[in-house]
Amino acid sequence: MRTLGLHLVQPVDLVDTPRRSVVVELDVHRAVTAITAVATIDEIVEAIGAEPALVVVDAPLVVPNDSGQRDVERILAWCDVPAFPVSRGRLLKVHGGLRGVELSGELPQRVTAIETHLDLALRLLMWEDAGGGASIDLAEYREQWIGLRAPTYRPKGPGRANPAGIIAVAAILARHVD
Repeated sequence: MRTLGLHLVQPVDLVDTPRRSVVVELDVHRAVTAITAVATIDEIVEAIGAEPALVVVDAPLVVPNDSGQRDVERILAWCDVPAFPVSRGRLLKVHGGLRGVELSGELPQRVTAIETHLDLALRLLMWEDAGGGASIDLAEYREQWIGLRAPTYRPKGPGRANPAGIIAVAAILARHVD
């Protein structure tokens, strides 16, 4: 099965930015085989294709509630992962729409899309690097997990890029993705 990652940005007409969404394909050896910049949902679906694939998306794909937050955000908060609380109302107000939900409804049936969060993904890779994975009780797991901190690569505020953090993130990813 093909594996793809999708960095999904807000529609370009909502934000004054030249940034586009990006679809990255990996082969079975975790080597990047394609990088495609896309803007519209149709372009994203075309870049993903109709053949069987697993697509990992950095955006909410299912948002059943109009207010509050989803259970997954509560679980992530318990694990000390700073996830933006997601509701239909909040996504409409902050992002101008539910782009991930819209995308998931347009993907071919043979494509499986799952939602991720970059901080969580980085911490999982760091957990693997630290030898995590052995069976331990939940309290011990949480204590060890909370001790892991993904590098700050894009702090809030002007400029937002943190070169030292970006280098650290690249090093973590390089150990897992070619």
